[in-house]
Amino acid sequence: MQVTDLSFLKGLGISIDLYLWTRWGTILSIFCPVDVKIYTSDNKLAGEIINNVTNIYMPDKIYAYVIDDKKYVYMTDDNYTIKLSGTDDGVMTYLVQSLDLTTGKIAEEKIFNDVVLSNGKQMISYVDVNNTAGTNTSIVPLYVLDENGNSIKEVLPDGNGTEVYISRTVTFNANGGTVNPTTMTTGTNGKLSSLPIPTRSGYRFKGWYTATNGGTQITLDTIFVNDTTVYARWGNSSSSSGNSTISNSNGTIGNEVGNSNNANSSKKTNLENKSPNTGDQNSTIWLYLIGGLAAYVTMCICVKFKKYNN
Repeated sequence: MQVTDLSFLKGLGISIDLYLWTRWGTILSIFCPVDVKIYTSDNKLAGEIINNVTNIYMPDKIYAYVIDDKKYVYMTDDNYTIKLSGTDDGVMTYLVQSLDLTTGKIAEEKIFNDVVLSNGKQMISYVDVNNTAGTNTSIVPLYVLDENGNSIKEVLPDGNGTEVYISRTVTFNANGGTVNPTTMTTGTNGKLSSLPIPTRSGYRFKGWYTATNGGTQITLDTIFVNDTTVYARWGNSSSSSGNSTISNSNGTIGNEVGNSNNANSSKKTNLENKSPNTGDQNSTIWLYLIGGLAAYVTMCICVKFKKYNN
């Protein structure tokens, strides 16, 4: 992109002396209802645009100009943090251009189109302006912040304002057991695709938690906004043979098949073993009764037969 007339910088309020002694500068063009604050590398406020009114505190560093909801910021040598705060619902265009002042050319640029805005939505960007090499616009990011000021999503320069969760590393502390893998990274939805199952002899795995005691249980629906360490929670195993943890295909933890069923089976087996013994005892009693009755009948017949012969 060729800039044939550098006098456009005067329209931004930039003095001719400033852009004559520096070779490179960076232009931010922000089209949307937002407030803008620009901080230097030592975290000092260099300038701001609040309610479309510009306030410049470091004129040797930056200049700004506003037309309606279009904000233009020109920056010289430093590493800047740009904070954006939505003042209304709408969409934003965020354009970063590296300008070679000796040739009047835009050396490179990066544009974020159709970024969804809402009142109070917080975003942040980082721009490194180097007077001898310009700005590598390809690495300029645009992040969405949560209510605590943490960067949780990255806006993609795909022309659609697509927002994806920043990849985070989750470290698994087996807390006395063993686990593989010990680390995993989240996807673009901020979640893990699976959860590893640890083992520990003599213990039953109860789940992953954010603390060794208390804390919040981790599931496949948990969204991670920071690198996090989670801890295995264990309970006493009800089985003398060690772990019998069951997991299903999506990594959640099922119920353990414990020793209580074995105990019931043992009792049932013992009762079943006793039944034949009881039956044998009853059969013996009946044999004695029948044998006694047969002997009595035989004796009676013999007596009657003897009397008949006499």
